[in-house]
Amino acid sequence: MVLIWPLPGALRRQFTKTTISGDRLGFETGMFSKTTRNIQLSKLRDLRVDQNVTQRLFGVGNLSIETSGEASRLTIEDIDGPQAVADENLNRSQPGTAA
Repeated sequence: MVLIWPLPGALRRQFTKTTISGDRLGFETGMFSKTTRNIQLSKLRDLRVDQNVTQRLFGVGNLSIETSGEASRLTIEDIDGPQAVADENLNRSQPGTAA
């Protein structure tokens, strides 16, 4: 039973893909059906990293993204190295730093 507990998070992580390309953050999720979202990095307003104790042990966490012009947050759950991803997004969102 203990070995089955982390399985849903591991499967979700396996079928989630985030990419940073130029001035856009791409987020794709889904095993059978796919959902894709693209966000202009210049519209980022807030990035928040949340990690519970178990996530910290495994080096994963949740990244919450808020953009200008939208009322809700996008939360990407159980991503590897969430603080590094947040830092990279913030660096690229600054004018003149998109690669």
